[in-house]
Amino acid sequence: MLHVAHVFERAGEFDLIHNQADFVPLAFSRLVATPVVTTIHGFSSERIVPAFKRYEDRVQYVAISDADRRSDLRYAATIHHGIRLEDFPFDPYGSEDLLFFGRIHPDKGAAEAIAAARRAGRRLVMPASSRIRTIIARMSRPHSTTTVPSPISARWAARPARKLWVPRARCSTSSISTSRSDYRSWRRSPAARRSSLPTAARCPS
Repeated sequence: MLHVAHVFERAGEFDLIHNQADFVPLAFSRLVATPVVTTIHGFSSERIVPAFKRYEDRVQYVAISDADRRSDLRYAATIHHGIRLEDFPFDPYGSEDLLFFGRIHPDKGAAEAIAAARRAGRRLVMPASSRIRTIIARMSRPHSTTTVPSPISARWAARPARKLWVPRARCSTSSISTSRSDYRSWRRSPAARRSSLPTAARCPS
């Protein structure tokens, strides 16, 4: 909030304010004359959509993909995330490997990627930090086709097994539903992070 307030208190110094901080800055947009553009990186929940709708006459919205657009909002444009094409040469043949590239977060579908790789019987590469690689390795034992692309940190590999995202004794990854509130509570509590990994995976009743 302090960051957003700082920008709008100095709004007269700028030709344009480009907001990528979700819905909060919208509430300040009518208090200044400076044009505001908001790139929407997805919606945190359905309850937040009315906030975007309320300010669509004041703020220009940019979508990150056509699939991410909502039909009930007015957009100025769709602008995809840019990549350096020379860093990703096109290979029309590819390989048999599967790749998951993104944050290790319930919203991003890491558990679903592991389940899909198992069903297909194909190797899955998941680039991640050493701590997350340790979690993935423990999640996927003993019958996973998942591989972790770089050595696991000795510091984390030496630690005793902890609670996993996927409670294997109770359900499979393909039937997991995630509780956001559990995950957020874990993220906010240093004590909880030190004592165990989040138990945000829940089996359907």
